[in-house]
Amino acid sequence: MTQVNLLPSEVRERQKTRRVTTAIGAGAGAAVVLLGFVFVVQSSRLTSTQHQLTLQQSTNQRLQSQIVGLQRYQDLKQQVSDRQAVVTEITTGEIQWSGVLRDLSMVIPGDVWMNTVTGSASSAAGSTTTISNAAPGSNLSGQLQFTGSTLDHPSVALWLTRLEKAHGWVNSWVTTSTKQDGMVSFTGSVDFTSEVTSGGRQ
Repeated sequence: MTQVNLLPSEVRERQKTRRVTTAIGAGAGAAVVLLGFVFVVQSSRLTSTQHQLTLQQSTNQRLQSQIVGLQRYQDLKQQVSDRQAVVTEITTGEIQWSGVLRDLSMVIPGDVWMNTVTGSASSAAGSTTTISNAAPGSNLSGQLQFTGSTLDHPSVALWLTRLEKAHGWVNSWVTTSTKQDGMVSFTGSVDFTSEVTSGGRQ
């Protein structure tokens, strides 16, 4: 059975236009809704990102304050290091007299007694100026001069031998050795190499 649309063509065109307009409006509405949803999602993400940024900036400020507070300790550490370097520079080449006295006590024979002990150093730390009254050929950092007593001359010889067993001690020398009333009195010296100084002693 054939259907015949009896509406005028103008009416049919208006209906068709109305349907198209309605479809376009519906599509536009859906697009607006979609755009609104995207906007809400992006706004939420932006808010979250800004919050995280604010937290990070707060953390950075706190850490920066801690760094500033710790900087003075770093400055103090550097000052101590600088002063230690100055002290090391000043004392390098100085004779360590405490070590000299310790070594002396270890090499003295049991039957030898020291009456006087005098130490001397070169005119400047680390120099090789010849020590006054040093043994011939010595170009050293210091010298120990002594007077002592013992019972016989072999003990003086033993004393000289043991002197050079001390670390950095060389050129042991007896200037005089005289026996009187059963006692031997002697004078002499021993030279120090740079191994006796703060830079050479280990």
